[in-house]
Amino acid sequence: MPIEASSCSKGGAVSEYASQPELAPAFFRSIEDFDQLLAVAVRSSSNVEGEAAQAALAASLRSLDQLLATVPADIMDRSRTVLEVAQTRERELAKELEAERSVAVPA
Repeated sequence: MPIEASSCSKGGAVSEYASQPELAPAFFRSIEDFDQLLAVAVRSSSNVEGEAAQAALAASLRSLDQLLATVPADIMDRSRTVLEVAQTRERELAKELEAERSVAVPA
């Protein structure tokens, strides 16, 4: 299912804290463009041109960088802390899952 720029930009935390929230719709549109490119590639037998995919991804990253640059430093710091906690938990869960798999698979 494609990402809907209008629904994402209305509730996005980044756009809530950004000093230039008008950048949020451009970011979500660029993600939607990239998503559409991938959807076409999956649904059709034709290959997506590497240059087109790279350009769409680069546009999304530029838009994200522009948007994030307007978020106050204290908000970014708190966001990084939340992300670090989530990543730590994700690594822990991955280790637990790997341990369960190694026990479940007979040698």
